[in-house]
Amino acid sequence: MSGRNKSKILLLFLLTFPVSNYYSQEIKNHQLLHEFLIPVLNQDYLGIKDEKQYYYVNRFQNSSASNIRGERVIIDSIMINTTSNLKSKQTYFYDEFGKITSFTLYYWINNMWVNGIQEINQYDSLGNTSSILHKWWTGDQWENDILENFYYDEIGNNILHLNKYWVINKWVNTLRISKTYDKDSNMLTSITESWNDSTWINSSKLTFNYLPNGLKKSQLIEVWNGSYWGNEMFQLLNYDDQLKLILVYSEIWNGNN
Repeated sequence: MSGRNKSKILLLFLLTFPVSNYYSQEIKNHQLLHEFLIPVLNQDYLGIKDEKQYYYVNRFQNSSASNIRGERVIIDSIMINTTSNLKSKQTYFYDEFGKITSFTLYYWINNMWVNGIQEINQYDSLGNTSSILHKWWTGDQWENDILENFYYDEIGNNILHLNKYWVINKWVNTLRISKTYDKDSNMLTSITESWNDSTWINSSKLTFNYLPNGLKKSQLIEVWNGSYWGNEMFQLLNYDDQLKLILVYSEIWNGNN
């Protein structure tokens, strides 16, 4: 593991809904893949066993980084053994602010670790993720796969997410997600478009409503039918007195627009 300074990795809690196409556009698979929440530990180095998953962690202290305070626990690597005895390993590298700069997944094959996939992250001057480059191992070298670019407004809201695939030695547009927000930075709409040779074509649309306290109240999912947005699903979210989500009520549209 690199000797770079590191910080605690935080878990991103996301609400998913059982729909296809690009309806899961808010969920970044790379975040779900390599961001975990682990408690601050007293030991300097531990291997934590939890359902066949071994988390190898370290501590570090960086008093010079303005956005890091005190000691943090970080993940050096994760060893995963499945019930079918398949093994994989995930390793992480960080910059001086504790942000992940690269992630690599290895597979245990023929008694040796073999490269699998890799992600390389870049950040803007404010610490926002500006790009994620996905690569895969061809057997003798790393090959480009997907490039994600992120764009933000003046207060840090992600307003555009652009995906490209590596095709015959060049990047080709594949997916574009545009988002709008209210004055409190709550997302109001998220529109996904697919690239069709020379133009962007509407695909799906999410519309959100919020309670006065900022909690999400409902979300409407629509799909593009060629000339208009057609209803697909409506979800209503309910919370208890402690503001914890306890129920998601979903309705599938089965009528005319």
